[in-house]
Parts: sequence; structure tokens; C-alpha cells
Amino acid sequence: MTETAAALVETRDTKLEIIMGREALDKLADATVLVLGCGGVGSNCCEALARGGIGHFVILDKDIIAPSNINRQAIAFHSTIGKRKVDVMDAMIRDINPAATVIKRTEYLLSDNIDEFFASVLEQTGGKLDYVVDAIDTISAKLTIAKYAQD
Repeated sequence: MTETAAALVETRDTKLEIIMGREALDKLADATVLVLGCGGVGSNCCEALARGGIGHFVILDKDIIAPSNINRQAIAFHSTIGKRKVDVMDAMIRDINPAATVIKRTEYLLSDNIDEFFASVLEQTGGKLDYVVDAIDTISAKLTIAKYAQD
């Protein structure tokens, strides 16, 4: 392959590398993001993060996809109705970035079990958790998560 032909070979990261640089993309590929909720906000966020180069995900959602989700969730299609949200989100992330790792969690997060949940997630990720995306519906859990993340 000539040098000109090699320059024309595109990868998933070609455009991102022009904008961000290789060093920044390597940092994203090494980052671990916990996404709490794979609904309207969480599924679209996961999709954007996967397209942006995040390399490691922990995703949490207990629900299955329902027909009413189709109008707002990145994972909701007629073909995915009845499937677990974390399973469809995992498949989408890996389809966008096959090198990504995904840990799926399906428990219901409450303010009472957040310490235990985070301890378990940190154990699963080897103590590495760079960012937390709160896309859940429960206000009491949101407040506890915010305090936990701040501490």
C-alpha cells in the first residue's frame, strides 16, 4: 500500500484523532464510566460515550425495553421490546467499539444500598472508576449518589 493509500484508510478514531489527538484518545480508551440507568438519558449517553472512545463501561438498569421506550431511548426498537436494557446496551456499545469492556448490573439502586453497590463495582473494576453518569429516576438515590461521588 502506498503512503497516500495508507493515509486514506479510515478507522473508527480517524476523525476523533484529528480533533483530540492520540494522547487524549488513549486516555478515553483507558477510562471507566459507570452509567446508572439505560433509559432515555442513559442509553443516549452510553451511545455517545462509546462513539467518543470510552473503553470501559459499567452499566446499570433493571428494566426491560417496552413499546413506550421507542420514542426516546437509543436502544428501543420493535426488535428489542422485551429484552433487558443492559443486554441491548451492551450489544450496542460493543457494536460501536468491539474493544470496549462492559460490566452489566441489573439490581435496583436505592439510597440504602449505594455504599454496597459502589464497593462491588470498584471490586469489579479493580478500583478504577473515573466518571459516574446519573441517569436514574429515584430522587433519594440521586442525592445519595451525588454525595457519594463528591466524597
